[in-house]
Amino acid sequence: MSDHTETPNVEEAYRQSLALLYECSTPHGFVASSVFRKNYHSVWGRDGCICATAAFLTDDDKLLKTAIETVKTLASNQAPNGQIPSYLQLDENNEVIDIVYGGLGEITTIDANLWFMIACQTAVDMHGDKDFITESTMEVYRKVIEFLHCIDCNSCGLLEIPVAGDWTDILNRSYHVLYDETLWYRALKCASSLSEAAGRVEESENFERSAQRVKKRINADFWWEDHDTIQRVCQKYMIKNQLDKDHSFPFFQSHLRPFANTWSHRMDSFANVLAALMGIAPHDRIDTIIDTVFERQLHKPFPLRVLDPPIQEGDADADQLRLSDESAWHYHNGGIWPLAGGFWALLLKRVGRESDAEEALSDLATALKVNTDGRESWGFYEYFHGREHTPAGTPRLAWNGAAFLIAYQGIRHDNIACFSRGADY
Repeated sequence: MSDHTETPNVEEAYRQSLALLYECSTPHGFVASSVFRKNYHSVWGRDGCICATAAFLTDDDKLLKTAIETVKTLASNQAPNGQIPSYLQLDENNEVIDIVYGGLGEITTIDANLWFMIACQTAVDMHGDKDFITESTMEVYRKVIEFLHCIDCNSCGLLEIPVAGDWTDILNRSYHVLYDETLWYRALKCASSLSEAAGRVEESENFERSAQRVKKRINADFWWEDHDTIQRVCQKYMIKNQLDKDHSFPFFQSHLRPFANTWSHRMDSFANVLAALMGIAPHDRIDTIIDTVFERQLHKPFPLRVLDPPIQEGDADADQLRLSDESAWHYHNGGIWPLAGGFWALLLKRVGRESDAEEALSDLATALKVNTDGRESWGFYEYFHGREHTPAGTPRLAWNGAAFLIAYQGIRHDNIACFSRGADY
């Protein structure tokens, strides 16, 4: 560690991130925030599994215990159809008062199931935990994957995602969504690895074939690099607003929805970073995605602004914001999310951009330290305004600490979760 003493704020950020996860630890698992607010004092499938994944990368006994309890809580409340809960709401005494399988508009959070598989595989990868490959746990995984396969309504290999079906629940995007399809690929890879560890060779090979089918489809349809590709995909999805023949896009499309694609020029940077990190994008596309983030300054002053350009009032696709108060540069509409910043820093490390990765880690530490009252305290705010760079949303958000731990472990110790297992960089 001696060669990193010039950035003590990074070490402090690591300690503060551990402390935040301690604060968010309950007998049922990690809650979303240590600040008691409605829904945030809940064990979320998505948030909890991201935090569990970070904890599995450490050797901290308390955090490992909470990570295991998080997974157990979610698995023991799996719905009959295989669905992992959106969240379990706790009261002030950490008693479960509600188990929710929906979300905004009673729509389920599909990505809870995807992050669940990633967390479980990370436990096996990092600790060889045989409790995660028992007959009962393998049945849980089978039911999760079966549930997800049922969302592939037309058997094309990709998931048909409902509106508000993932973390960007204020955005009116649906059907084939890059973020979810990327996690679907990685979840299938995790299912394959878990089956292999359990000695189920044929099952493992089937999951691997499904994963490769998803990867091939994403690269074929979501990367709009030339006129022929755009025209082919527009015909397949019956997209009416066809684009100029000379236009191309240096990133994967955010989503593909039949009959219209007014988002073609907007980059979902978080989803693109995940596609690059998790082994979907080939070398040249990884470089193009990273270069685009740099060129658009989406990583400054803090990583990472998640939608570029944001939707402005009067834009042709303004209807793709479901809530009227999500103006440009706020929340998912062009806000800066430390959660995404952790994965951005890790991607830079994975492709060998060591100095850039260290800078991103330091910038992320700076963001986590910001507090609205100006004190030298650690706010861990949910997101930042994309233009004014001011903190917003809920403070002391657990997955911000988790994202920092994930990035730190990868950059400083080459301790990588199963996000990129088997990926060729």
